[in-house]
Amino acid sequence: MGFDHSGTTKTGPLSGVTVWLVREANTDDGIDFWFDTLPPGEYRLAMVTVLRGPVARDTELHSVEVVAGRTEFVTYLGHADSQHGAHASQNPGDFFPEDAILPHESTAAANPWTISSVRAAEPYAGLEGTGQIRGVVRYADAAGRTSRVNAVVALIRTTTSDATGHYTFSTVAPSSAYELAAFKSGFAFLSGGRFEISPGERMTTDINADAVWPSYRALDYRKPGHPHLRAAQVAELRAMLSRLKPCQRRFLYYAFPDPQTSAEPFVMFFWPYAGGGRQPHVLGGDNLYYDVVEGHAFPTHGMPDESLADEIRDLGCPAGDVIPD
Repeated sequence: MGFDHSGTTKTGPLSGVTVWLVREANTDDGIDFWFDTLPPGEYRLAMVTVLRGPVARDTELHSVEVVAGRTEFVTYLGHADSQHGAHASQNPGDFFPEDAILPHESTAAANPWTISSVRAAEPYAGLEGTGQIRGVVRYADAAGRTSRVNAVVALIRTTTSDATGHYTFSTVAPSSAYELAAFKSGFAFLSGGRFEISPGERMTTDINADAVWPSYRALDYRKPGHPHLRAAQVAELRAMLSRLKPCQRRFLYYAFPDPQTSAEPFVMFFWPYAGGGRQPHVLGGDNLYYDVVEGHAFPTHGMPDESLADEIRDLGCPAGDVIPD
């Protein structure tokens, strides 16, 4: 069985697209999560949602190697973190937000989740030639006490589209809980939602991408390929960067909104991370937001406006969920 995909834009095939094939499992009532009939190979695990518990979604992808005929046991442990703190539970189904701002594989030490082996692998009695991942999700409070939590865990396979815009997932385990996600810097993708792959089935699907209005990371403003900035704009960027913690500076972006739809010639905002979304608030603007896809700066009346100091405080030091370059 296999899964073929063509990533296309309005002008043709799109190469170099990072593609995720995602399957979910949950730990309702504290039971283990598991993924059966997995073809051998490398997989990634990520926390989607904590259904009941004090810990937010994971920000890293954790690698697990599946071997035919074996069950791999893992513990997903969330713990209180001085930079992250405890977060309120999230709603199920928010792993793929509408604007496709996705997590990435991070090595940030501040991530509040770890994953490790629980015990040695055991024989797997499922379909010949396949393996299994089985695990439990636990949370450790500030005192070190651990308890099981109910959560949704995602199993992820990754690949990249070739020069013709095609990519393939081969020997895919049958399941009714797959989702597809794609990303390439500078483009916005639409996900087709959840779908099923049956035994022996071969599926072909297209995903369309729209070019995103250019945004630029503030830390890179001197690098080749970035637009020329006036002296006043450079001063604004440098002043803003000086107010941020080192761990926050990679989240500061700037853009030149579309002059046909926006009166603002230059904007700065925190992006891209899971909490930033497609329409982040313009830093220093009164109820002014910026659509990173359309390049449109627009006011939203009736919304409470935070001070710049409040926005910097609220950003904290996120460990992941950054769009890869």
